[in-house]
Amino acid sequence: MIAHTPDIRGGRPCIAGTGVTVQRIVGWYKLGLSPEEIADELGHLTLAQVYAALAYYHANREEIEAGIAADEAEAGRLIQQHGQTTRSGQSSRLRVFGPEVVMAEKVVLEVPGEVLEGVRLPPDEIEGEFRLELALALYQRKVLSLGKARLLAGMDRWEFERVLGKRKVPRHYVEADLEEDIRYAQRHQ
Repeated sequence: MIAHTPDIRGGRPCIAGTGVTVQRIVGWYKLGLSPEEIADELGHLTLAQVYAALAYYHANREEIEAGIAADEAEAGRLIQQHGQTTRSGQSSRLRVFGPEVVMAEKVVLEVPGEVLEGVRLPPDEIEGEFRLELALALYQRKVLSLGKARLLAGMDRWEFERVLGKRKVPRHYVEADLEEDIRYAQRHQ
């Protein structure tokens, strides 16, 4: 299911018949998306293809991690070199999320001055706390997946999971998800 073709993605390992690199799948996975969410996000991939990419990663971790590190270094260089604007003309920025560079658009939330004055946090912590609270609320209401909520909060999956546990926020994890994870783990022992 994984192919190396010199003229596709520079010969990087890809899911056969697609231009989707193993590195891209790993990037989404490291952001906290489940294999099911990755397949949904990319639409044209099957769950089996996503699992094949993850299995390849685990068998060839050094190769894929080296590619991720090289891409992150190049992305950092490009971010320093180029500015971006959105379709609406507002400024946005390129950000590195795993092996991908994505546009991070700015959303302005107007908050009354007296509310900000009443926030009992140091000024440099306010934005982070607001993002975390928004991420938690949207995850709890099932508006955002775990992966997207953790991305909004600016945390890795495990940090966000710890906050969910501490706040006693129920996970969107049903028995069918557990059974699938158990079957996958048994197949890959």
